[in-house]
Amino acid sequence: KAFVEDPEMNLSDLPTGIIKDFSVRCEEVGGAPRKHVRLVLIGCGKAAQHIAAMSRYNDRVRSDFFRLVAVLDAPEQAALLSDLPEASKLRLGDCLVCASLEELFEKTDFDAAVLASPGDCEKVLPALVNRKKFVLTESPLASSLEAALKLTRLSRQKEPSVQRVLVSELAEYWTELQRLADALASDDGPAFACQVVASCEEEEAMRLLPLGIGSMLVPGLQWLRVVRQLFGPVDEVVGMELVLNSTVAEGTPAPSTPSHGRSWLGGSKQQPETVAACVLRHRQGLVSSLRLQSCGLPQPQLQPQLVVNRMKGDLCLQDGEVRFSSPQVEAAPAEASKDFVPPKRSSTRSFDAEALGPVDKIWELFAKQVMPVAREVSQQAEETSPEEPTPVEIFQNLDAHLQDIAVAEAVRASFLTKRFETVRSLQI
Repeated sequence: KAFVEDPEMNLSDLPTGIIKDFSVRCEEVGGAPRKHVRLVLIGCGKAAQHIAAMSRYNDRVRSDFFRLVAVLDAPEQAALLSDLPEASKLRLGDCLVCASLEELFEKTDFDAAVLASPGDCEKVLPALVNRKKFVLTESPLASSLEAALKLTRLSRQKEPSVQRVLVSELAEYWTELQRLADALASDDGPAFACQVVASCEEEEAMRLLPLGIGSMLVPGLQWLRVVRQLFGPVDEVVGMELVLNSTVAEGTPAPSTPSHGRSWLGGSKQQPETVAACVLRHRQGLVSSLRLQSCGLPQPQLQPQLVVNRMKGDLCLQDGEVRFSSPQVEAAPAEASKDFVPPKRSSTRSFDAEALGPVDKIWELFAKQVMPVAREVSQQAEETSPEEPTPVEIFQNLDAHLQDIAVAEAVRASFLTKRFETVRSLQI
């Protein structure tokens, strides 16, 4: 009983063999046994950041709430997990390693899955959701809006209202984004334009391009989230693309003729865009421009990732810092366009926005989502709890991701038409 009531004690610190017996003893002395969720990792692409966040969450709740029981990937990839700092604490060496989804279902009982490699979702998620598993997946959910909507409908049910998918889109939780929003709410003059320059790391890009995921999706989706959060909905877009025939390692790449009708729109199986440039017209009148690249051309050095143009000076985001830049000449007030008012960023999140990093906030949401299937140590695998409604912020997460994909798809459509395209209005 002293162990149960001691706030410094952690049930997961006990040897594996006596945790179950201790849980039963907790009940006898009036303590509440800790619940846990059995988790599987599918793909090791971004496993390190998710495993670290999982470990930090367990530390915050002082129990092994998330327990990794299996890994689905090539054995040589799964073996690398043992080198992570959290390997001992999370007992990663005890995890079953599976070579196929069928083997995973046959040999493992689990409650939820983490899809840590972008591009796996369209193939793997339906099988997981049909078995009522909760899924945390990397962005993008799918390579087209129609496919994403199909997966969304599959992941949701009514009575009770449940959603089984959560997208790990970190941009919404960047602290820099909140600082920019606060600065835009100041009295330093109206904003009238925004420019973004962003790129995907070469190693990740080379892994994603064969899957049909180009620069408009990675890194594009996270920056579309940023400008939509800051400046509101996007109504119209126009863009152009370049498809590079080789990588930097092979010399300076020559752009090919822009490809048309690839997997995004159906038809040709040519390589997706490696460089994209687009202009977005926001509903309130402000214009954003994005230059995105997956790999190939070297990125300009010392260029801010984001610049917001205002009449009394620009706001710049560079290297994680928000800076103010005064103009050379003071603009005449009479020449200013009508004031831009940033949209209010309402949120129903209950966790402390300043205390946690972006990936930790995602795992806080995931913990809320899977809480209904958390079981006590002594609970049998076949015992299930009644389903409970999913918190509203889980639905908001997926709705926002679908809106990002809708903007990206409109840009990709403009690659074909060479004119402004209207962003599809979603009725989810």
